[in-house]
Amino acid sequence: MGATWIHGLGGRDQDLRVPLEHIEGHLLIVGTTGAGKTRAFDLLVTQAVLRDEAVVIIDPKGDQDLRRTAERACALAGRPQRFVYFHPAFPAESVRIDPLHSFSRATELASRVAALIPSETGSDADKARQVLGNINNVVALRVLDAETQKYIAESLPMARVVSIMAAHGSTTDSTNPLLYTGNTGERLMEEEVELFPPGLLGQLPNFEYVALWSGGRVSKGRLPILGAPREAVGTMAQVPVVAELPPTPQAEPMVAAAPE
Repeated sequence: MGATWIHGLGGRDQDLRVPLEHIEGHLLIVGTTGAGKTRAFDLLVTQAVLRDEAVVIIDPKGDQDLRRTAERACALAGRPQRFVYFHPAFPAESVRIDPLHSFSRATELASRVAALIPSETGSDADKARQVLGNINNVVALRVLDAETQKYIAESLPMARVVSIMAAHGSTTDSTNPLLYTGNTGERLMEEEVELFPPGLLGQLPNFEYVALWSGGRVSKGRLPILGAPREAVGTMAQVPVVAELPPTPQAEPMVAAAPE
């Protein structure tokens, strides 16, 4: 699905590693259904768990694949007991959470309950713009919504294109062909164009994306598919062996990306 030639524009693929300090701020991942958002979370969740970090996933959809990813990551880290699951609809599988369990003053209980009540001041659009204004990193998979395409394209820096226009002219006298004149010239032109046109965001194949990282770095990449280490295949047969999980470096691999 999508226009596969887009990924070929960058040349030969190479590993892309994003320093951890660059993703400490907010990270926005956008994409239509089936574009690869869950696979992107596979990478982020698994690498964070293998770094022995705490991961909290709030998923209103209740994506079972994402749940299995987190559970599998804890098992691969050798600490399956780290995985806990909370869902009011499945009390037999869920842990119990009491948000009012600990407090130092009785007024804290009212404050916590009040914080859960939606505010009537300001519109949802204003709140959304405030959130988007604090985004440090953007990963855009295939996007079909026109407004989202425009937002992503405008977030990317403009590209400067230099071109040379060559001109050639000649004149002759019909009554005297020996009277011939000619001229040639070249004109250097420079203009700003969109780095990635909005319409192309709707043509990205599955798992391919355009990203703007903290500091202004722009990448065009393709998400790898995580699989179990080969030695773990016997104990985790439900995991397809597609790629081996790499050791956990300080700068985590995100994609197999074309040169910027």
